[in-house]
Amino acid sequence: MAIPEAKFSDALFRRFADLIYQRFGIVYKEEKREMLRAKISRHMRREGMESYEEFFDLLTHRDSQELWMAFVDDITIHTTNFFRERNHFDHIRRHIDDILEANPRILRRRELRAWSSAASTGEEPYTLAMVLAEALGDRASFKILATDVSRGALAQGVAGEYRADIRQDVEPLYIQKYFVRTAGGFAVKPELRHRVVFRLFNLADPFPFRQPLDMIFCRNVMIYFSAEVQQELVDKMYQALAPGGILFIGHSESLIGKRHRFKYVQPTIYMR
Repeated sequence: MAIPEAKFSDALFRRFADLIYQRFGIVYKEEKREMLRAKISRHMRREGMESYEEFFDLLTHRDSQELWMAFVDDITIHTTNFFRERNHFDHIRRHIDDILEANPRILRRRELRAWSSAASTGEEPYTLAMVLAEALGDRASFKILATDVSRGALAQGVAGEYRADIRQDVEPLYIQKYFVRTAGGFAVKPELRHRVVFRLFNLADPFPFRQPLDMIFCRNVMIYFSAEVQQELVDKMYQALAPGGILFIGHSESLIGKRHRFKYVQPTIYMR
């Protein structure tokens, strides 16, 4: 079924872009118009529709949760790998004593609470789990909350199964210690997988935390948000962290130009 591009008018583009912004704070600018149109058209073909208006109405209908979740999986970015932006994990390994000193509640509670806020298919939280297991030893346990807006990505994270080419990013000692070989590659061992809890969560929503966190990874996410949503997110992350807690953001991101009370540690690393 061919869906003429001409039917995707300026007004329709704005309706879809505004819907995505309202739900997630993600900005689709004019230069991404064709990409958005292609994604929408693909879902329309699956639904047997020829009208963008009809698809929009169905997408926003209260009984179309399954369609909405499939659409979300398509419009959000899931690029990730183990030890991505490795310097963050090296910082934890090299400075774990400083981290514990700045945040003494970790040793008092004998537990570190971390959040991977855009966990995608799980490589980031599992990397953090391996690094914390090595760095903390028997001084403290840890729990990692891994969230994302994509249900499909989270399902892969829960499974903890990855292709054999993860050996390009994960050093042999970690492969041997924290993975088992499978027919298709490697699977995270249960003892590590059980340290990570995956949940569906939208960063534009109010944070649900009852207790403060000790680490937040919010990397390569803010670049997709408007300045207003970025500021709100920075404020919420500051409130969510314990004094001495650490925030890691992406290498393409910065808190320059934003109002905040974080202490600068080094590029892309901040402390409450």
